[in-house]
This record gives sequence, C-alpha cells and structure tokens, in this order.
Amino acid sequence: MISLFPCVSPAVTQSNPIVITVVSTMASSVSIHSDSTHICEGSPVNFQAVAINGGISPVYEWKINGLAVGTNNPVYLSNVFNNNDQVSCEMTSSFPCAFPAVAASNTISLAVDSLITPVVTIASSPDTSCTGMPISFVPVALNGGSLPIFDWFVNNVPSGTTNGSFVSSVLLPLDQVYCVLHSNDRCLSTPSVNSNTVAVNFFVPVIPVVIESSSILYSSPAVQYQWYFNSSPIPGAESQSYFPVTNGFYQVETTDTNGCVAMSSIQQFIVGTGMIKEEEPDLMLFPNPTNSDASLMISNRLVYAIDILNVDGKSIVNLFKGETLADHWILKIHSIYLSDGIYFIRILESNGVQMIPLLIHK
Repeated sequence: MISLFPCVSPAVTQSNPIVITVVSTMASSVSIHSDSTHICEGSPVNFQAVAINGGISPVYEWKINGLAVGTNNPVYLSNVFNNNDQVSCEMTSSFPCAFPAVAASNTISLAVDSLITPVVTIASSPDTSCTGMPISFVPVALNGGSLPIFDWFVNNVPSGTTNGSFVSSVLLPLDQVYCVLHSNDRCLSTPSVNSNTVAVNFFVPVIPVVIESSSILYSSPAVQYQWYFNSSPIPGAESQSYFPVTNGFYQVETTDTNGCVAMSSIQQFIVGTGMIKEEEPDLMLFPNPTNSDASLMISNRLVYAIDILNVDGKSIVNLFKGETLADHWILKIHSIYLSDGIYFIRILESNGVQMIPLLIHK
C-alpha cells in the first residue's frame, strides 16, 4: 500500500498473503430404474435412484407426472398408479461445486392394466334328455386365460372331472350341476369363479306293457316298436301287435314321442294257452279281462294322476288328478264309458309312469 500522508514511514507497506484454493466443478447426475414397467392395477412397483456426485446427504424428490410424491429417499415404493404415469426423480447434491445443483433423472413410463373378472356360464345339451342317456355340459368362459381349469360339481360334490366339458349318463332328475373356473389370465380381480347352476331335466320313459288277446300280443301305445323273442330282436316285428307261433319269452322295446327307449318286462307265452301274467302285489287291476266294471288297487304309492288311454295312446277318461299317498286305495273303473277293446290305465306317480292294460269284452 502507498500512503498519501507525507510523513508516513514506511511510505509503502505490504499486506498479509491469502491463499485461494480453486475446486473443480463436479458433474452431478441421477438415474432411476424400477422392478417393472408393465403392471396390473394395484400392484406395487419399486423404484430406486442411483446418484453420481450426490455428496454425503443428497436430497431426493420423486415426481409422478411432474407432481411431487414420496419422501426424501433413494427408494420409492407405491401401488397407486394409473396407466401411462410418468415417474421421475430430482436429486440435489450436497457438494458445493456440483453442477447442476439439481439433477433430473430419466423418466419411466408405466403401463397399468385394469383388473378383470373371469366369468363362466354353462348349458346342457340336450336341454332335456331321457333317463340313462348322456347329457353334456359345455362352459363358455370369459377372461379364462390360455389354460383355464374347470372343476365340475354335482349337488355340490366334486365329480372328479376337470375338463372343458362334462358328460354323464348317471345323473338323476333335478341334480344340480355347476363348474368352478380357475383362470390363468393376468390382472385378475379373483382367480376362481362359480358358473350358473343347471338343474338336470329328464323325460321319464314310459315302460311299455304287453297284453295278450286272442293269442295276439299287444304293446301299449308308442311311436316305434321292436319285438323280442328269447332276448333277440325278431326281424320285421315292428308293429304294435305281434302274433307268436313259438313257445318262449317275449318282450317289446318301444320309442316314445320324446325319443326315449324302454323295454317291457319279459312275458312267457305258451301257444294254445296264452301269456302267463304276473301282477305287482301293490298295483293290481281286477277282474281283467272284464265284461263289467273293474277295480284298481293301489298300495304304498305316491300318486299324482290316473287316466285311461285308448289303443292309440289318447287319453279318454280322467280317473284322478291331484296328489295322494295311497296306503291302500281301490279305485272303481266303470265300463259304461268304454266299448269293447284294449285300454291302458296310465298312473303318474313319484317313481315315474306305470301302464296297466285293461281288456273289456261285454
């Protein structure tokens, strides 16, 4: 320093030295990565930030679509995302000469799929079948995935079938059939769902009855007939009646209007004598044949309706309609309404349909 005062000694003085340290600029940056970028709605995603030249105590600010979220942490975990959300992070370095002071990360775009619910419906084919005939149940699945599994149940009991369809010939009327779909699709709200329940419907086959008149065998009315001799079909014997010429055992197989096939009981026939009859002890019609009135005795049966059919299968007289548990019941059949010929008493009961032939000869 040079003083301007005239009497200052020394006129020129020197200050103390100051040492200046120049620190190089440090480039700061931050990058982020996630454990997934394509997720289902509600699934968690873990993001991690990796800082370069962040210093001892860098500050992290996470952002979704430009809005601050989370806390000051190099890790951000959340399960609340929307489709196409943009996730990024800003890092403020604690180094004094970091540049930039606030570093922006890369941006991760998320693809978020909405949750889906599997659905399955079933239908039977045919809708109504004959007892003993197979019924198929086919599922129609939505969101079942590439390898769906179907567990089939009958009356809430597993059937043991896990195929895409269920076929059974041992179902009973009103059995309840449904399936459980196990889906392998992604983004499921639930992996397993129950189908609708289908109640099995059956046509009850009408068991044919064989009656003999004037050495001719007659079947109860049906659509098609096939007579058998000693358990073998008789070629060409396909009408409602058959004239036997050989001693042996005869029966008839019929097809009704619903396509159901049923076989009569075996009847022994002796040429010159006729058919050897056997009555059910709890279901008897007597006298039969008759030239007057007849009586129908019913025991221990739940009966819904009784009527009389002519030989063509047409109902001509209604004898009873309602519901009764017949402990021991005798129903009078008046022949005044009937002309000479063959008739059938049809009984609708809890076990199905029974047919008893009636021959009137006045």
